[in-house]
Amino acid sequence: MIPQSAIPNIKILHIDSNHPLLWGQLEQAGFENHADYTSTKQEIEAKIAGYNGIVIRSRFDIDRQFLDAAINLQFIARVGAGLESIDCDHAIK
Repeated sequence: MIPQSAIPNIKILHIDSNHPLLWGQLEQAGFENHADYTSTKQEIEAKIAGYNGIVIRSRFDIDRQFLDAAINLQFIARVGAGLESIDCDHAIK
């Protein structure tokens, strides 16, 4: 396991509900977790720059506009199967 002091303050926004084990394991690893299961896509776009990662199932599409707003995004964790809701070509830029 990586020592907590070696992990920078990584903020994760959980956009969809997921298994509590995921939240707990991320917290134990030193990540800062936030949940927002009710805001609109536009409201989340307005604050996504403050996060390094997101956890999503299929609540809305992660498109070019969303990714452009996510200037500090380092990863997208997709709970479930398929990546059709994520603009993967734009995400890797």
